[in-house]
Amino acid sequence: KQAELATELLQTIEIHVQNHDRESLLPLVQRALSLQGDRQDARKLLDQVAEQQIRERDDAFQRADRLLSEGNAVEALRVVKPLSSKRLTPEQSEILAKLEEISAAEDELREMVQQAKADSVIDAAEIVALLPKAIAYTRLNPSNQKFLKLKDDLLARVGRIPVELLGSLPQEAIAQLPSEIR
Repeated sequence: KQAELATELLQTIEIHVQNHDRESLLPLVQRALSLQGDRQDARKLLDQVAEQQIRERDDAFQRADRLLSEGNAVEALRVVKPLSSKRLTPEQSEILAKLEEISAAEDELREMVQQAKADSVIDAAEIVALLPKAIAYTRLNPSNQKFLKLKDDLLARVGRIPVELLGSLPQEAIAQLPSEIR
């Protein structure tokens, strides 16, 4: 009975191999080996599938690293997010967490900018709210030119903000203000 089941599983595995459906192969091959562990063809296939998945994972993280170096954290996250967390190295898990943090910060900042621009004018209070978020974001993702420009634009507008509003800025934001304003 187990040999029959193992043979059926191996036929299913063969279909998955032909369809290049590698994602579901590993559990199927592991199940076939648990039923009939002496099958060298299944053991060899298990090794091949595991090696291929490692290569694909590492390639995805290299692509994500390249995208992040260009400032595109959202796309980098899209590339690595589908990977199974069980197969990530500790370093890759850290990178994934960092990409999730950057993407969440970018979404929040993008939403704030959209709301601030809703009335076509970014007023002093909106600048004071946006500036710390822009500074924090550019610290997380210093390669994103769009948000670096936003931060610089906000800093350039600070001179027109009433002093009482400037006092509500966090120290990190105040430290980046032009010296004549501080």
